[in-house]
Amino acid sequence: SQLSKDYKTDPTSPDELPLFRKFLAKAKMIVTTNYDTFIEDQLCLETGQEQTVHVGEKGLSNETDGTAEVFKIHGSVTVPNTIVITGNDYNQYDETKLLISAKLLVALLHSPIIFLGYSLTDRNVISLLSDFSAHFPGPDIKEIADKIIVVKFEKNNPRLNETIQIREIPQSRDITYTSLKTDNYVRIYEQISKIDEGVSPAEIQKYSHLIR
Repeated sequence: SQLSKDYKTDPTSPDELPLFRKFLAKAKMIVTTNYDTFIEDQLCLETGQEQTVHVGEKGLSNETDGTAEVFKIHGSVTVPNTIVITGNDYNQYDETKLLISAKLLVALLHSPIIFLGYSLTDRNVISLLSDFSAHFPGPDIKEIADKIIVVKFEKNNPRLNETIQIREIPQSRDITYTSLKTDNYVRIYEQISKIDEGVSPAEIQKYSHLIR
């Protein structure tokens, strides 16, 4: 079964995977371009319940609760014909990416988004942030930067070096974001896991059908 998969852990940081699970459980929405089931498997181990996973373009138009949901925008290995991998797949994806931008832009207005495992060379990230910066209400640079956190791996840097960065985008508004440089991902997971929401998104999801 998916729950019995044995993921390798880094012997130099054995606590990273359990902390990553707690980190994931704090999220209202998780968006990934990965095809595998790693994220939902880890969430299931942490919460003890199956996760709501929305796959591909159809997943974006599904009715959602807005709590503890996973969006796999490039498809999933569990639904092979949804995987975005060929040139034609990407052309079709570009035609529907407006749905992705719209859903994430609404989320960004209310909560910050952490980009983990991506960089500002990623075409999906650049497109999203360019749209957000162009439509953000107000010129406050720090307010925009507080909404967008891009984690950058920097070898042999155990600190969390936080700076506000501006990325110039031709023919569009510049992207302002918070850059977080480190190789100490454990510390990031620890800090996020300390956030006390009263009730976690995963717990809310258990009863969302009753509330609805």
